[in-house]
Amino acid sequence: MTAPAGDGREDIEEAEVRDDVRGAELPDQGRELLAVSVRSEDGTTVDWPSVPGLYRLLDRIGAEGDTFLVVERIPDDEQYYVQTRRDEGEPYVVEYREGSAKTHFQADVESTADVLAVFVGWARGEEGWKGAHNWRRLRL
Repeated sequence: MTAPAGDGREDIEEAEVRDDVRGAELPDQGRELLAVSVRSEDGTTVDWPSVPGLYRLLDRIGAEGDTFLVVERIPDDEQYYVQTRRDEGEPYVVEYREGSAKTHFQADVESTADVLAVFVGWARGEEGWKGAHNWRRLRL
């Protein structure tokens, strides 16, 4: 899926992905745009991010006032999303919800690259994106 033409978004190149993740098994880092909207605690909202652009948003969270990202598909369905929270120096806490509160799960994820793989797999609707982590049901 691609974004509508003329959306005014900055084109993010692969070179902007940090050097310490080069060689890691990241999802496709091409110019593909993901059919999602990303919202951060500091008010940043990005529609149709590229994979490297999503990585940049994930990698920056952790400072006070900028500790989470929520990712929703376009078009929006508020009961289906992935999100993550991270406090400085701590692992990411990743959650996904697939409808009702009974389908809300959480896992601790150590690296930005691993969170990116979850988010991209979810955004693309790929099989197996849940498989690498120990998901536990949240009781809300």
